[in-house]
Amino acid sequence: MCCWKQTECRKRATSPPQSWMMEDEEEKASSESLIPGLPHDMALLCLARVPAPSLWGVCKRWQQMLSKSEDFQYARAEQGKNELKWLYTLVHKSDGGYAWYAFDPLMERWHSVPNTPDSVDFQLTTPGCIGMTHSIQCVSTERKLVMLAGLKPSSSNNGHNWSQLEPALQQPLIFNPKTNLWTKGKEFGSPRKWCVCGVVNEKIYVASGSGQQWDMSLSKRTEVYDPESDSWRVLPDLESSKFSGEAITAVSVGGKLHMVSGRGVFIKEGAVFCPETTKWSKMSPGLRKGWIGSCVSINERFYTIDDHFGKLSVYNAETDSWTNILDNRQLKDLTNVVASDGKIFGMVNSDNAEVDGSALRIVDVTTNPPNIYTQFVPHGRVVSLQILAKMNV
Repeated sequence: MCCWKQTECRKRATSPPQSWMMEDEEEKASSESLIPGLPHDMALLCLARVPAPSLWGVCKRWQQMLSKSEDFQYARAEQGKNELKWLYTLVHKSDGGYAWYAFDPLMERWHSVPNTPDSVDFQLTTPGCIGMTHSIQCVSTERKLVMLAGLKPSSSNNGHNWSQLEPALQQPLIFNPKTNLWTKGKEFGSPRKWCVCGVVNEKIYVASGSGQQWDMSLSKRTEVYDPESDSWRVLPDLESSKFSGEAITAVSVGGKLHMVSGRGVFIKEGAVFCPETTKWSKMSPGLRKGWIGSCVSINERFYTIDDHFGKLSVYNAETDSWTNILDNRQLKDLTNVVASDGKIFGMVNSDNAEVDGSALRIVDVTTNPPNIYTQFVPHGRVVSLQILAKMNV
């Protein structure tokens, strides 16, 4: 659960008491039991049923339980509740370096994520190509953040060749928020740039893409990575090579991965991969046609954002059609979207002069009409974001 609490409630919870005596008495009373008169285990089971934002504003004891208690997280899991989640952002800093930061929405606090094992000099633009940007492709499972692909200047005897770009990563870089450690995954069979990546059942799928030079074989190749066993497995090839020209996020719905080759209303390919049968199939015409921008899955439904016109649409599988549910200029220039617990999170394109690449938009689709919030990132220009389990801090 990624909790974006109401500011008014939080201010009441975090404002200092009027005297140190009141604070001391409150801490003394709350230290005895989470709920007076109930054993600790029973109190945990009761509180695990309550939405986290509602718990936060009650007392410091409950705040500590929310932020630090593994027993509480286990009790939530036993009740079928999702684990508390944080927002992780990769930023391009003013000194030219890259760093991850994690945002705790309950405490409204940013935390530095440890540095990656290797410093990578990602290239975000192509020299001479105005307006063309390159993504740093990342995915997340429930408890792992994984960096998969990006571009860097080609290396040569004369140093960096900025006119030639090659895959930036030779292996996945994996962050575990429970241990606060990065590890290197098993090397890629073929390092890629501009690939398709997605997650189903805690396994990471990578398809298509290009190496330093475009290759027909690689443009159709599909592999799956298991973070638990640190192993890659080759899967049946894509039928089309048209997915190899840009960074693409595959969307998981119904236990299958769905992807389209490009944005906009032009003719494009749509493909669906079933991990159980390891077979590819064609995407339904309506789903493919209306998939014109960034797309995410919420409660097993597709949502897409037209970042040119500022429109949010939802897909109806029964009619194979899309319905526009929101027109708002704040949806313009929204890229690199992810979703969790009824909310869509996206980066505002750095070309937007109002925010200069340092803002995120949060779209709450559980309300009618959907509400939009803005979250500023204080550390630099956002280049990637993911949502996963909270850090152990």
